[in-house]
Amino acid sequence: MIYNVIKTHCGNAKTLIAEAVRRKLIEENPFALLKSGSTPSKNSHYALCNA
Repeated sequence: MIYNVIKTHCGNAKTLIAEAVRRKLIEENPFALLKSGSTPSKNSHYALCNA
């Protein structure tokens, strides 16, 4: 489970830095080759279960 959390945080970092590259605030993305999980879109919905 913690592995998935790490992958999600890495994905969020990659998305943030990629936007900075796109806006030409930095020259390259140091996280580009890092394996990561997906970043949920604004339209994502989650169902939580209290098991």
